[in-house]
Amino acid sequence: MAATAIFEVYGHNGMEKTLADHNFVVVGLSHHNTPLPLLEQATFDQNRLPLALRDLHTRKQVKSGLIISTCNRVEVYALGKGEALPKSCEEFLLHWCRGPAEEVRRHLYKKEGKAALQQLFDVAASLDSMVPGEPQVFGQVKAAYAQQMRLHYNHPLMDRIMRKTFSVAKRVRTETGIATQPVSLAYVAVELARKIFGELRGSKVMLVGAGKMGELALRHLMARGISELIICNRSYQNALTLATEFSATAIHMEALTEYLKQVDIVIASTAAQGFLINKKSVSMMMPERMNRPIFFIDIAMPRNIDPMVNRIDNVYLYNLDDLKTVSIRNVEQRKQEMVKGTQIVAGEVESFLSTLAQQRFRDTIGQLQQSVKKIVEIEMGVVADRLKQSLSPEEIDVLKRSSERLTAKLMQQPAHFLKNAAVAREVEVLRQAFGLANGLDSEEDPHRQSRQ
Repeated sequence: MAATAIFEVYGHNGMEKTLADHNFVVVGLSHHNTPLPLLEQATFDQNRLPLALRDLHTRKQVKSGLIISTCNRVEVYALGKGEALPKSCEEFLLHWCRGPAEEVRRHLYKKEGKAALQQLFDVAASLDSMVPGEPQVFGQVKAAYAQQMRLHYNHPLMDRIMRKTFSVAKRVRTETGIATQPVSLAYVAVELARKIFGELRGSKVMLVGAGKMGELALRHLMARGISELIICNRSYQNALTLATEFSATAIHMEALTEYLKQVDIVIASTAAQGFLINKKSVSMMMPERMNRPIFFIDIAMPRNIDPMVNRIDNVYLYNLDDLKTVSIRNVEQRKQEMVKGTQIVAGEVESFLSTLAQQRFRDTIGQLQQSVKKIVEIEMGVVADRLKQSLSPEEIDVLKRSSERLTAKLMQQPAHFLKNAAVAREVEVLRQAFGLANGLDSEEDPHRQSRQ
């Protein structure tokens, strides 16, 4: 049986459950198996994302899709029909990724049905993150869905999947200890700095970027008692707002190189395209520092700091790949909580699919009953019209009750069949045989024309 149009999920009763005759897939790259430079080339920034979403929804197999692009992953989730859906999503990602197609293809993973749904739940619940339990990824998934909604690429079934995703993520965070400690990439970055310097008290630190990740890093740094903090950002006003709150110094991006001469540690986390700090500028300022060591920690995606600076004497650069080793200890401490979270997700996947299957059966029975009732009523109406001159009101009433009994008897066997259907395909065959509407897809997609 083809796996593209159904979720191949088997419960205790051996019943195969459908996703309302749809397939749900994910195609992506992540920190688990993709080199950082390649993952960087696949990232969608805020300028490319709307264009990419529009392109995704011009593909006829895609009913609704969303793109999750973070420093740890780039994933395309899509709801649609037909065996070509996974291939279509793969071609989309290959088209938009700036890396070599063959190298991207080697690292791509594709999941369908139940596995894709579980991947989405795991990602939103931060069970699949480089730093398990980090709170940022939940917000990133919500932002991806909000972007899709703003562009009117949503679909009733995708909406339902996303609502379930958010409820599962909240349940994992509530019922496990995975989020009991302050963890994030910013936290791990500060821990790395502490590992390098020992106690950070007395260190001068520059934060490049005043976004959410930068603010998180700032809070962790302040808790470590650093002596001086400089905040550099493209928007000076944003840098000034953050600096005022934390008694730091705000500077314009144009002054970045000049202030690098003064600091011990630089943590970079902006959404800028291209390197903000390059080998040439760092080489030129090192003599003015008397070659005093400087440590760069780049947690941006795409990267903010040219990896070539690592070749300069007394310059040390750490990026997301290096943070993986720092986060291993965190993962070890959280393994038991991750097991609990994984069990919650597995149960929620089964429950969600079971609910969808039951609804599909109920909808089919209801639609079939209405179809049979309509046929019987029409035929009985024809008979009543022909005999109305010779029938009494009592006889017409008997004819009406007979039509109702006939409808009920005609429905007995199909209803029994649907209730005990062993495979989802049997339900779909019955729907096609009786010409029943496909529920969520019974109307033409209102956005399809505007997308093309």
